[in-house]
Formats: sequence, C-alpha cells, structure tokens
Amino acid sequence: MDSLLQGFYNAMTELIKTHGRVCGYYLGRRPVVVIADPDMLKEVLVRDFSNFPNRNSFRFATKPMSDCLLLLKSDEWKRVRSILTPSFSAAKMKEMVPLINTATNALMDNLNVYAEANEAFDIHK
Repeated sequence: MDSLLQGFYNAMTELIKTHGRVCGYYLGRRPVVVIADPDMLKEVLVRDFSNFPNRNSFRFATKPMSDCLLLLKSDEWKRVRSILTPSFSAAKMKEMVPLINTATNALMDNLNVYAEANEAFDIHK
C-alpha cells in the first residue's frame, strides 16, 4: 500500500472511496480490515466487543508501554473497558465539550501570539 507513505488519513480515505466502507488490505502478511460504516462500527465496538477483544501486537513493547490501553489483550482489555465505558457515555461527553473548547481556545490564543510575532517557542511549555 504505497499510498500509506502519503499519510494514514489520505490512504484510508482513498481506500474507502475506491473499495467501499468495508474493505481491507495487507500490511506485510497481516490482513487489516477497514470499517468506515458507523452502524457496523457500533456493532463491532459496542454490541459485540467481547468477540473482538484484541488489537495489533507490538513485539518490542515492554513495560510500562505494554500496559497501555492500546496494547491490552483479552480479559485485561475487557476489565479495563468495563471500567472506562461509563466515563465516555454520550451525556458525559456532552459535559466535556465546554471544557475541551475552553482548553482549545486557550491553546489557540497562545499559539497565535507567537505566530503574529513570528517567534519561535518551546512547544513543551
């Protein structure tokens, strides 16, 4: 998939446009399924999540990285998911929107100050 060199988003957009909302490709010898249909995603990620408990493996991930949310497997993933899911309900997400907007606006205001002054800055601050 040479288009991945152009960036993940562009590659997936082109793949979906060409082959439909449910398609796939090979990443080396590993098959990858792409699902861009919202109803099917809800089916897989919410209703039938117990049938799809694992994600890609990263052979070289060691602790503490191997305990991160993206790398959890099987029963550990199910346990963590059952804890996290209530925190991301539609109602809780709606409550978070004003906080996210406030933080985003503050970040943009700070970045605009440097952009208008044409100054370099330490992004980590």
